Amino acid sequence: MNYILVDDMLYIDIASMHAKTIKEFLDIYIISKKYKHLLIQNKWLYIDERPAKREDELKGDKLVLRLYPLSDDDQGHYGELKVVYEDELCLIVYKPEGLLVHSDGNGEVTLTDIVKNYLYRSGIKALAHPLHRLDKETQGLIFFSKSALFEGYFDRELEYKRIKRNYIAVTKGIIKERLVIDLPLGKDRHDSKRQVVYQKGKEAKTIVTPITSGADYSVVKCELKTGRTHQIRVHLAQSGYPILNDDLYGIKSDLIKEMGLVANEMSFYQPLKEEFIEVCCDLPKDIEALI
Repeated sequence: MNYILVDDMLYIDIASMHAKTIKEFLDIYIISKKYKHLLIQNKWLYIDERPAKREDELKGDKLVLRLYPLSDDDQGHYGELKVVYEDELCLIVYKPEGLLVHSDGNGEVTLTDIVKNYLYRSGIKALAHPLHRLDKETQGLIFFSKSALFEGYFDRELEYKRIKRNYIAVTKGIIKERLVIDLPLGKDRHDSKRQVVYQKGKEAKTIVTPITSGADYSVVKCELKTGRTHQIRVHLAQSGYPILNDDLYGIKSDLIKEMGLVANEMSFYQPLKEEFIEVCCDLPKDIEALI
């Protein structure tokens, strides 16, 4: 689609759109019934200068959409933020080790707080929403939706596995061949912080591909086919290759400083640009040195 963004108003060239009606546009891109209703009721959607109705055909020059209609007066908290990718809909940032993605009620500053402040200082009072989590100990890429209207679209993309996430892990032991680890996971009844392989648990599947190895360690690429809590950490430990410096499931090592797990690659379809976006980040220097 051909479009421009002026302040918070998105102007889409109707001739470049695939949808033929307002209803079809809403069904494809605005998944939430609430926001479909609000777009029409609050006149956040126009065909040229006329407020659009659900039954309207897309005939005219421009479809005009208020992209950030829901202001967030919470300015969040200032903090250093490494932005890896940003466009009108998406913000992908690097979460360092030791930072929560969002609050667990203990009052700590979170990555979401820092993202809120970044958007506020950028002049966008958007409802920053992380699509997924990383464990506090894990570092790497996190996807934030900038527009509440398109949040449901990206949630669906994640649910249907069309947002791909890959990790680099450093493990004890030498992994010589590709592993397909398909072990269901559930909560440990004896320790609420841990997950365990549990036959009646949720489906969990991880693809592990060796990159390099050394004296009793391996560096591997891990591709998630499901997104369970601690999935990679438990799967590798259960397979006999615990992650270095993983306090819950792994083994201490001086080979690297941090826990040996980094979410370093992500790919997704951007519906306005109508193209696949691939994003990657630098690895910590000590892990990069092993590779």
